Amino acid sequence: MGDKNKKFVLLDESLKAINNGSINLICLSGSAGFSKSYGTLNYLKKEKVDYCYLNTYSSPLAFYKNLYLNKDKKIIVFDDVQNIDNKIIIAILKSACWGVLDEKRVIGWHTTSETFEKLKIEEEFVLNANIILIFNHRLPNFEPIINRSVHIEFYFNFEEKIKIFEDLNLDKEIIEYVKINCSDATDNLSIRTIIILSNLKRDGFDWRMFAQEILKSNSENELILELVTQCSAIENACKKWMEMTGKSRRTFFRHYAKLKGND
Repeated sequence: MGDKNKKFVLLDESLKAINNGSINLICLSGSAGFSKSYGTLNYLKKEKVDYCYLNTYSSPLAFYKNLYLNKDKKIIVFDDVQNIDNKIIIAILKSACWGVLDEKRVIGWHTTSETFEKLKIEEEFVLNANIILIFNHRLPNFEPIINRSVHIEFYFNFEEKIKIFEDLNLDKEIIEYVKINCSDATDNLSIRTIIILSNLKRDGFDWRMFAQEILKSNSENELILELVTQCSAIENACKKWMEMTGKSRRTFFRHYAKLKGND
C-alpha cells in the first residue's frame, strides 16, 4: 500500500470486493475532482467488467427502468444522478441493495397504469447487478442506503490534498504555487484542477492567471478558520460565526468538518 492515501486504498479494495460479489453496494461521496468517478471507471475498464454507467437526470420510473434493463450487468454505476434522493428511488434502492431470506434482490413496481406495457418492462424482477453510487454531496434521508453499503467519503484537509498531489507526481511548480497561495478555505482545490492547470502550462498559457481565477478563497470558510484560531473553544467560534453571518450552528459545523477533512 505504501504511502497511498487510505481512502484510495479503500476504494481499490472495495472495487475488488464488489467485482467478486463480496459486497453489492458502494457509496462514494465527497469533494469533487478527487477521482471518485475516474478511479472507479478506470478499474472497471482495466478489469474488463461488464458494467453500465449512468449520469443523467432520473425520474423514479426511469430509475426503475434502468435497473431492469441492466439487471444482468455485473455492475451499474450511478454517477451524481439528479433526484436520486427521491423517496420512491430510495425505496427501490433498499430492495436493490439487500435481499431477504433467500438473498435474492427482488425489485417491484406495482401499478394499474398501462405504462409498463408500453415500456415493455416487468413489474417485478430479480436484480443480479451490483451497484456503485457516486455523489459530490451527502443526500438527505439517505442513511438507509448508506447502512447497506461500503461508504467512502472523499473529504481532505489542505495538508492531505498537498500530500495526494505529491504522491501522484503532479506538476511540482503548480503544487508549490498552491502551497503558497491556497489554504483550507480555497474552493476548487482538487486533482482535477491541478491537471487542468498542468495542461494549460504545457500548452504555453499563463497558468498562474488561470489559477488566480479558479482557486479563489471562500470568504465564509476564511471566517471560520479565523474565528477558530481566535477563540479558545470551538463553540465560541461557532457562536460568533452565527452572529456575524446569520446562519445556523449546523451550517457552521458542516463547513468546519469539510475544512478539516472529517465530513
